[in-house]
Amino acid sequence: MIEQDFQTIMQARHRRYVSTYAQASCIIDTIGAALLERLSFIKIQPQRILDIGSSLAYTSRALACQYPHANIIAVDFCHSMNQQARLNSLTLPQIQFLTADAYQLPIKNHSIDLIVANLLLPALLDYPSLWQECQRVLIPGGLLMFSNLGPDTLKELKSSLAAIDATPRINAFIDLHDVGDGLVAAAFRDPVLDNDYYHLSYSSLTALLHELKTLGSIKFIDAIESRYVGKAFWHAVEHCYQQHFPAPKQRLLVTIEAYFGHAFNPLHKPQHMDNDGQISIAVNAIKRPL
Repeated sequence: MIEQDFQTIMQARHRRYVSTYAQASCIIDTIGAALLERLSFIKIQPQRILDIGSSLAYTSRALACQYPHANIIAVDFCHSMNQQARLNSLTLPQIQFLTADAYQLPIKNHSIDLIVANLLLPALLDYPSLWQECQRVLIPGGLLMFSNLGPDTLKELKSSLAAIDATPRINAFIDLHDVGDGLVAAAFRDPVLDNDYYHLSYSSLTALLHELKTLGSIKFIDAIESRYVGKAFWHAVEHCYQQHFPAPKQRLLVTIEAYFGHAFNPLHKPQHMDNDGQISIAVNAIKRPL
């Protein structure tokens, strides 16, 4: 239910900001370029590529240049975003566009060679279901590439918010080690993760919050006890921000921790493994030796 409510909010937000998304997508595009740079070191020649959470299809267009003979499917849950992405990609007929939920992809089983998900994970809550769906559509031995936001992301904003009001207002980002453990639990092969830091600056708190809301990768959490938060609150947050994290020309410094991962779909369907790492085998699957 929480996931459905969040998806509804995200769809409405994406529809509202489609026209200005390109001007606010610096973070996503920068991290996407770093993700594809890592992909260039993996010697594969995929024929069918799935770009999940494609937004305006920056990553899809870059993949089309990197793999000119591949068919690329760009999937986003916002129809309006897909329409704009299609208009931006008219010269690249190898890119198809689908409006779909990442947990229920309208893709045949074991038909995709490569899945790329650039900053999709911060907007999701159920990673195990995503891994399961990725395994379903990937060929045996197919590759999953993704980027995510680490715990140090927006640490200056979180600290400034906490100094004014202890109510958590930004979601906690999942550590790369936990995501790596999840990939292992899902039976992906040879997971590799690494991280990097990006340091940005903004002219004002208003400019930063507008970009975060436009991108949709950050979940702002409402207080359990709802109460009005007005201009005075945000002025106090901005003042605290500038005092504790001074920058030239009173700009606001912003830290983004991004991490990148890849893993391979298992060559064979694994037996069921429980939370304790024990493998379960159905009784009727046990055969007596001849």
